[in-house]
Amino acid sequence: MKTWTGVPCAVAVLALVAGMTGQPAFAADETGVTTGKVVASGEKLTVKPAKGEEVTFWVKYAQKNDKWIREPLVDIALTKTLRKGMPVTVNWSIGEQGRKYIDKLIANGTVGGTVIEPRERGILLVKVEGIEGSMRFVSRWINPEGKWIPDPKEVEMIARVPTGAKVTVTYELEEHLRINDLKVVE
Repeated sequence: MKTWTGVPCAVAVLALVAGMTGQPAFAADETGVTTGKVVASGEKLTVKPAKGEEVTFWVKYAQKNDKWIREPLVDIALTKTLRKGMPVTVNWSIGEQGRKYIDKLIANGTVGGTVIEPRERGILLVKVEGIEGSMRFVSRWINPEGKWIPDPKEVEMIARVPTGAKVTVTYELEEHLRINDLKVVE
């Protein structure tokens, strides 16, 4: 069977007839991992690896009922959580128009900074040098008796830390940044 860029000719012809140009949309077998610092986030994510050029990643869409929506957990991370300068790792695959789409977004580590205002229940804002804005840590939610609530233990832990305190936070990305360990530094 003849192939075109490794794809059977019948499939390649269908791709061209469907109006696709350049890299076919079904080339999703090309995947990779990129680690670097966030340059920009929102509708898309731009990351600058330690070596090399900036890379832009797109959020996948999924059909829910009759609507197409952005993958919710990644969308929240890009629009509310990630800040310029934060370290991230992106597992990606090539999709339509040769774009790199986010398969998995990983952000974890330990940072040191100063607790800042405003204080909200179950939320800790920390100003970290080298990161634009503040890092926003949100308590995990639990489901006792069929009702979702902020974990009371984490809410109390966050409330005990005074504004202006120097802290070290070990965190991971689970939709929002979640605290794994919180220490007040003296």
